[in-house]
Formats: sequence, structure tokens, C-alpha cells
Amino acid sequence: AKYRLKTALGVPDSDYSHDDAFPIYGTGQGSTNSPTIWIIISSTLFDILLEKANGATFCSPDRSVEIAFSIVGFVDDSNCQTNDFLADSQPSPAALAKLAEDDAKLWSSLLWLSGGYLELQKCSYHFIHFQFATDGTPSMQGGHVGPAIEIDDEFTGRKTSIPRKSVFDAHKTLGHYKAPAGNSRTQFNALYQLGLTTSSQVLGSPLTPIEANMYYNAIWNAQMRYVLPQCVLSP
Repeated sequence: AKYRLKTALGVPDSDYSHDDAFPIYGTGQGSTNSPTIWIIISSTLFDILLEKANGATFCSPDRSVEIAFSIVGFVDDSNCQTNDFLADSQPSPAALAKLAEDDAKLWSSLLWLSGGYLELQKCSYHFIHFQFATDGTPSMQGGHVGPAIEIDDEFTGRKTSIPRKSVFDAHKTLGHYKAPAGNSRTQFNALYQLGLTTSSQVLGSPLTPIEANMYYNAIWNAQMRYVLPQCVLSP
């Protein structure tokens, strides 16, 4: 099979193909069976991570409701969680950082073994550490907490320090902006600007009223139904 890259400028004359010196792993982006195959692969990777990683556990005070998970992902956008929720005393930031670092290393290695590669320069993390007032009221500590998290780059073999974000700094993950201690202001501004851009495009297009209504219900409302339930916004 010979592959060519199709862009807005057309299809080039040059091509590339699989050989021993430059093997092509996987089905390739754009292949019609790639989504199905990636679901099979990623589900297997997620199952392994859930079994081997430290992961995160959350429960109600009486432990009548409890949930544990390690990763939430969609295609190449993944978000891992690590905590020690059931510890009798709050673990130190260094201990929690080590747990998170181990889980991140495991995910990086799993991707590498499957023929993938975790682009560490695109990764970041939030470190949530609570401080408690004399009356027991919790508050998230701002700034840098705990030691840095470093992961071995599977491609270069060098250690890479993963940048950390403040709990007040939003990070876009799985299609929306979230900050652990934030108020969704970043997500609100993103939705507001998207609304302005979209409405301008609709007003300046030759859409009929029926087509505009179809766009509103099928596309705009679908976006809002996904993002809004995950935000902390006032009515």
C-alpha cells in the first residue's frame, strides 16, 4: 500500500509506504477501521491501567457510595487521577506526587508498548492539596505544592519534567476547561466567544430559517448539553 497526504492544496505526487527501515505501525489516521481498532486497543490499555495503577477512590463519609477509577479518555485526550482518599491521616505532598508519577509512567509505558507515544511536552497536571482552618473548613492550596513530577521519555530516554498548573488555572480536557478551585470563568468566556462567532457566521450565511433552526438544535444545543453539565456556572 502506498499512502499520500491529502491537504487543501491537493494530493502530492510523493508517497510513503511500509518497509523494514521505516515501519508503519497501526492502521493510520483517517483509515475507516481505525476508530473501531482504537476502541479495542484503548479499552485494553485502560483495563490494564485500572488494575495496576494506584488510581483514585472517592466515597461518601459513611462509605455507602464509593467509586474508583484511574483514567478518563477519548482518543488521544486522556486524564488520569491519583489520590489516597481513605488514608487515616492526610499523606504528604511528596507521597502523593510519587503515586501520581508512578501512574503517569505506567500510562506512558503502556502507550509505548502499544505502538503509541505520549507527547510529554503537551502534558500538565493539577496538584490538589487541602489546608484546613481551625473550624475544619477546607481550602485548596494555591501555587506549587510538592516535588515536581518527572517521566522518562520513551523515545529519547531522558527524564522530562511535567509542568504543573495552579488549582486556579484552567486546563482544557475532553472538550472543556476545568480548574479545580476555579469558577468556570475560562469556560464561560470560551462559550461566550463561541456564541458570538457562531451567531455571526449564521447571520452572514445563506441559511434558510429551517436550516438555521436545524443547526441550532443539532449542533449548538448538542455542544451545550455536553459542556454545561460539567461546569460550575450560576443560572
